[in-house]
Amino acid sequence: MQQSLLQEIYELVKSLTKSEKRYFKLYSQFQQGDKSYLNLFDIIDKIKNYNEGIINQQFLLKNNATNFAAVKKYLFAQIIASIKSYGAYKDLDSDHTNMIETYKVLHYRGLYGQSEKLLKKIKQVTRDDDAFTRHFSVLLMEYHKEVFNPNDASPVNVVRILNERRNVLDIMDNYLSVGETFTLTRLHLRKKLYCRNKKDKDELTKIAAPVLKSSEKDMLSRTALGMRNLTLCDYYMATGQPKKAFETSKIYLELRKNAGSNDKLDLQTLNKYLRHIILSVRSGYFEGFEDNMLYYKTLPDTIRNKEKYFIGYEKWYNCVLIYYNRTGQFPA
Repeated sequence: MQQSLLQEIYELVKSLTKSEKRYFKLYSQFQQGDKSYLNLFDIIDKIKNYNEGIINQQFLLKNNATNFAAVKKYLFAQIIASIKSYGAYKDLDSDHTNMIETYKVLHYRGLYGQSEKLLKKIKQVTRDDDAFTRHFSVLLMEYHKEVFNPNDASPVNVVRILNERRNVLDIMDNYLSVGETFTLTRLHLRKKLYCRNKKDKDELTKIAAPVLKSSEKDMLSRTALGMRNLTLCDYYMATGQPKKAFETSKIYLELRKNAGSNDKLDLQTLNKYLRHIILSVRSGYFEGFEDNMLYYKTLPDTIRNKEKYFIGYEKWYNCVLIYYNRTGQFPA
């Protein structure tokens, strides 16, 4: 059954944190016109269980809104706009989008010197971040800029851009190939976490074969290399080779640590650090363990939306306790 707009607004309001609700009220102060949508927000915020009849009744009792449907649509739009402005959800892709939109503004205003400079920066950043689709879209913008340049449609620049586009497509194809093998391996391991016999191992080996037969030199990007090592780590763990799993996991984390720009941490990366630490504890590979633990503890502090990674702190303490227990460290 399809949800009503009011129910969608209710779920959206209930998903907000206290700070996000406070920001919404501040954000609304800058809006002109009728503010009856704020009354609807307060009613929904206070009600504990969704009841469309009660919400409608309470709102219409105190407001002379002639178009309740318009009020609901405006409230939904304003909440979304305030969340975007608040920015807690933003990630690296959001940063790229913001830079691209800034370029469009500058180019539209005819500030070609500024827009050209920014476009070069965006190309560099998206390339360093392995943001393949974003980088390709930037190359498309550069292509249109050169082809439709009223002053100088340089054949040399156009050919260069065409070659760069083809190179990016090759990199994307390489990453997709490795990523598919990683995904199929993970899906298989959901049913059989470990290989219990030769048949199980043969099945897993067949799925992971494209990666097992590859080398690091075959990987055309840092991301593809990282996915290759994740696949190998899963394979070695499932086939009872913890030492190899530990080494491939370590390579992946080094790649992430040396990634291009700031604020690259995501939930997958945090989980991979945690998994590497758990692998260390279970297998007794404590080389550099304490340094890894100190680094891992700093990770949630470097991100924007700390609430999302709160569980990371709890898991960190659990790993420390297990490590102390395994190494016989019982401070008085």
